[in-house]
Order: sequence, then C-alpha cells, then structure tokens
Amino acid sequence: MLGDDRRFKNSKNRITNADRINRYAIKSALDYLNRSYHYENEKMPSVDDVTSHLFSLLCDRLKPVSDYEAATSGGKGYMTYPMVERYAERAAVFAVDTWQPDYFEIQARKGAKGGRRSKRTPEYTYQDFLSVDGLSHAEAAAMLNRSVSSVRRMRDKFKKPEPVTGDYLPDMPKRIMEDYPSVEELLNYP
Repeated sequence: MLGDDRRFKNSKNRITNADRINRYAIKSALDYLNRSYHYENEKMPSVDDVTSHLFSLLCDRLKPVSDYEAATSGGKGYMTYPMVERYAERAAVFAVDTWQPDYFEIQARKGAKGGRRSKRTPEYTYQDFLSVDGLSHAEAAAMLNRSVSSVRRMRDKFKKPEPVTGDYLPDMPKRIMEDYPSVEELLNYP
C-alpha cells in the first residue's frame, strides 16, 4: 500500500526524498478531494482530474527537466517530467481509493482520541491541599515532595471562593450600578 508508513522507510530506517514526495503528493491529493467535494460542488473528481491537478502542483514545486536535459547534464538527482507524472498518478489513485466523504469527522475523532490519551492526571488530591493549608508555597512543596509551581496549581484548583460582600458588580460604571440592587437588598427581598 502506498500510504503505509512502513513503506516510507528504506533499509536504514531513513525517510528518502522519494518518500517525502509521495507523502506530499498524497496529502495534496486528499486536500484536493476534500476541497472539491465539501466546498466546491460535492462531486467526486475523477482520477484524471486529480492526476492533472497533482502534476501541475508537483511541476511547480519540483521544477522537473526534460529527459534530454537530464541525460546530457551528466549528473544525478534530476527530476524528469515522466517521473513527476508517475508520482502524480500513483498518489491520485491511492487518494481516490482511500478517500471518504466523512474525512473531516474521522480526523476530528483521531485528534480527540489523541488529545484524551495524552493528558496526564494531576498528581495532587484534595487531601494534599488540606494537609498543607496555611503553609507557604515553599514549605508545602517540601512537605509534599512537589515543585512550587505544582503547589500553586493545586491551590488555584482547590481554592476557597471569596465571600460576596457589598455590591456584587463593583467594576461596573456608576450609572449601570444604580440599576442593580445591592446584595443587602437582594438578601432582604421578600
């Protein structure tokens, strides 16, 4: 399979330039299919349409030379038009075969799954918070064998809410404050 990551590595476990071109071509083909299907006309482009799009894209990117120029220059490393055409054809066929209309939802699920998997649970509990209540950050960190920043995060997470006193909208302008009742008025409201 062309898109399998194991195929992208050669015997020395290094990614070659051909592998990079394949990945770029496949990604560009999938992007073209998504854009064509979801944003332009909701029709599936043919393999020939995808191939011609990729061929022009790869020609702009790789700057291929003719077979004659590559043969007469005497050097290796030239990308010829037939080589670019083969890359474009292979990537187009692979992309059309593997593409699904719900591609965006699949990618969102994969991203959400990775995000859920990568989150670590905090190493402190509410009991830890209660055991160091009243100590300084440095003393609490030494007692819990944690860093000072971990103690600060723990205290931010479990801090007690401030009691509400006076007007409950202290930062509002005076004319707006007049429209709202004070906390005492609300508490004494029948």
